[in-house]
Amino acid sequence: HLYLVRVSGIENFSIIFDYLSNMSFYNPIPHLIKSRKLDSNIYKVSKDADNLFNTMFNSRFLESTGFRKISDYLTKIIQNYTGISFTHTDLPDVGISQGYLGDETFWSQNLSDGTLRAIAILFILFQSSFAKELKFLIIGIEEPELALHPAATSVLLDAMREASQNTQVLVTTHSPDLLDNVDLGNGDELVLAVDARDGETIIAPIDSASLEIVKENLFSLGDLLRMRQLEPEKPQPKEQV
Repeated sequence: HLYLVRVSGIENFSIIFDYLSNMSFYNPIPHLIKSRKLDSNIYKVSKDADNLFNTMFNSRFLESTGFRKISDYLTKIIQNYTGISFTHTDLPDVGISQGYLGDETFWSQNLSDGTLRAIAILFILFQSSFAKELKFLIIGIEEPELALHPAATSVLLDAMREASQNTQVLVTTHSPDLLDNVDLGNGDELVLAVDARDGETIIAPIDSASLEIVKENLFSLGDLLRMRQLEPEKPQPKEQV
């Protein structure tokens, strides 16, 4: 890190430095989100989202298109969702209103881990809509399906697709249900498989045999993952000189 900063003034290195600096990777952790951390950086969520509410609690976000998009997606994720609320007494807090027997608001301490992760992921995907000074070349999200119902996971996938119109979105997942909602179309490399072989991590497009099975609708990507048959393409043997 220190070396890269020192050489970032050199033209060729500055391109690499800027690219790496504009990658952001996230794994929202619900109990840290509930800590409601105050942070001087109110425009960028931390990697574990412990400053999420502090970041959400500003007028630029509340007036942005991102806020409306998040609310629209939450309508599809949370049953009887009627709105999202903000308060700031000693610490910022976020509440979800649900219309069961009237409009009741549940604040962060009473929200499920899945709901908190969904709010965090949606905010991460659309935070650049109000923080124009943030440039995201890549947004990485670790296992967005954790603690979520499969139907809610498919909604998050729709949000990722929308966000990917403005920035590249990378997602790691162990969820067959999430993969069942992925349409490869002509994008054979849309999904990369990961395997560990002889102490080496292999990340590559899905092997050609499995890809053919998916394209012929014999099995889905999720089916192959359930059967432990979703593997990366084996590297071609090097030619002997």
